[in-house]
Amino acid sequence: MFVAFDHRAKCTINLCRPSGILIPEHLQILDVDNNETICENTRPTLSSVAPDFERCGYEAAAALHALFKRRTSTAKELKSRSRKRSKGCRRRTSRIPQAESSEPATTYVPMHSRQSRQFPLRPLSAAACAFWR
Repeated sequence: MFVAFDHRAKCTINLCRPSGILIPEHLQILDVDNNETICENTRPTLSSVAPDFERCGYEAAAALHALFKRRTSTAKELKSRSRKRSKGCRRRTSRIPQAESSEPATTYVPMHSRQSRQFPLRPLSAAACAFWR
């Protein structure tokens, strides 16, 4: 499961535990933010993608500058600049053991994109976790 941020991943683990859903045996989790305090102190520890906010900020400023100078004209051009900006993935115990590579975050997405066509992913809410109880 790909979760939006570290705190939500920790909440997901806490909601799954009483239901007998084991992490990572039954459900593997990958999230975004890589907050060391949350990731290292959650059991099992959280695997997390570290966004490159500084680089994204520079690229956003360059995109705005290009818009003001009329060098970039379409939203599609701007969107293509902003994709896949991370500092990598910190692999911990909450994630899939088979996804081994020098770039774990890039391994995870293609491996699950085939499955997502058959089983579309949706955001997990507390209500969804309560359903599993």
